[in-house]
Amino acid sequence: MKTIFLNLFLNFAAVALFAQSVEEQQAFKLFESGKKAEAVAAFEKIITGNPNNLDAIKALGFIYLELGKNQEAYQVSSKGLSLNKNDDNLSINKARAAVKIGKADEAIMLMDACIARDANFFMPYVVKGNALDAQDKIQQAIGMYSKAIQLNPNFPNVYLDRGNDFVAISRYTQGIADYDKVISLAPESNEAFNMRGVANYRLEKYDEALTDYTKAIALGNFYAIINRGVVYKEQGKNDLAKSDFNKAIGLQPNNAGDAYFNLADVLLHEQNYDGALLNIEKAVAVRPNSALYQSLYASTLLSLKRDNDGLAAAEKVLALDAKSRDGFIYKATALSNLKRIDEAIKTITQGISVYPDFYLMYKLRSFIYKQNGKADLAEMDEAKAKQLGIKD
Repeated sequence: MKTIFLNLFLNFAAVALFAQSVEEQQAFKLFESGKKAEAVAAFEKIITGNPNNLDAIKALGFIYLELGKNQEAYQVSSKGLSLNKNDDNLSINKARAAVKIGKADEAIMLMDACIARDANFFMPYVVKGNALDAQDKIQQAIGMYSKAIQLNPNFPNVYLDRGNDFVAISRYTQGIADYDKVISLAPESNEAFNMRGVANYRLEKYDEALTDYTKAIALGNFYAIINRGVVYKEQGKNDLAKSDFNKAIGLQPNNAGDAYFNLADVLLHEQNYDGALLNIEKAVAVRPNSALYQSLYASTLLSLKRDNDGLAAAEKVLALDAKSRDGFIYKATALSNLKRIDEAIKTITQGISVYPDFYLMYKLRSFIYKQNGKADLAEMDEAKAKQLGIKD
């Protein structure tokens, strides 16, 4: 599922324009000066004194969303809609919150009602697109974003959302065109530069990707640091890659799972097994349910000849992803190393049933057969591996 980026400050500004009381105006000024927590307290106080103050309810719902308090945003917006069920700002706030708390169906219903009231208002199409993305209905979401663009071609974030969807379905050139549009409308959008870098990387345009990531980093995008390191790693520039991964870890150690993972991968290829183990363990601590992380963990443990631990990690991989190629390979390798030959053969044979055209599966089974005196079976698998390897 792609990440949703949507800045609805115009929604807040529309509410602020109609602020009536001195207290409301002061609360809006607190928000505009970046004092969001104080603004929340001010609006909550206004609503306590006047529970039917729709402007304060709309503003509070918006700020809750800005602070990531999605359940609170959903509840206060629901209260507002009980006072005025046809208010589009309240509907948008509630729909945005609904997407965040797993109620995409309700968000779509709310936005459909907005569209029925005014089919020419672009924002409900944007939020409906977000809800469809949450349901992995990417093609339909692209349709919503395209409609929003037709109605308002100057709102940068909708191009960002559509571009992310294009990248999610491997339509990288179209994604780049949308990111170009974002940058033309909002030149300081670090996310547009970062995601254009992703699209260029997928197209193997590494120089362009590095340029985009470097710009995104200059604009404050954390993830672009890791992404740039990945490009350096791909180019074999290990020192530059390690520098970026370590920089990301230093900035946000609790959010640097991919940095730990990629740093471990570089160190593993450099045969620095102890360093690789240290970092992959940190990656797994950040995201214990990542089959990808567990797979590299298994590989590292096997490199250190810790076969029992490697077997446990490989089994974890298959528990998380029952069709993981690496899971089958590492589990069979660990079992073979532990002289549990029948289990090793059974495991790699299961892998071959899932991936009958993957030559490394046959190569591994051939090796296990050969080590255990089954020369005829080993020769058959070796021939199959060579046949498939030529095609690969």
